[in-house]
Amino acid sequence: MTTTRPLANERGFALVYTAVFLAGLLIFVGLAVDTGRAYVVRAQLSKAVDGAALGAARMLNSGDPRGEAERIFRANFPDGYMGTTSVTNPATDPNFYSMHTIPETGANVVRVRARATLPTLFMRLANRDLVEIAIEGEAQRRMVDLSLVLDVSSSIGSRWAA
Repeated sequence: MTTTRPLANERGFALVYTAVFLAGLLIFVGLAVDTGRAYVVRAQLSKAVDGAALGAARMLNSGDPRGEAERIFRANFPDGYMGTTSVTNPATDPNFYSMHTIPETGANVVRVRARATLPTLFMRLANRDLVEIAIEGEAQRRMVDLSLVLDVSSSIGSRWAA
């Protein structure tokens, strides 16, 4: 004797499988999209910090290095870039710019630090609302002593008149 199970008991089972699969799929797609956005923001923040450190090191002798670092950082990482909600304010953050000299070599070291907060789009499904990105850049500049010696004695001969 064979017994058959009625199909009515299995109705909607494919819907449950589809809902579970789509939830997992959305989390993985969200991970890919939000990680890609965070990578782009990190790369741009890194370029802005490196440029600010190099610009400040270049201005050590002839200007305002901190102001130059602020200008270069703001030019390369504007407010709200890629939806960032919180970015280091170079004018008020005391950790943005620092400079020290290495006594052994006499090299000046400029360090620039910045942070950005990127809100997620899809990872909120996994209870991850924000991604924090922090970058630090450093540039060194060695001071050069240059001397020019001009021999005006008679050893040069008649080519150089007094």
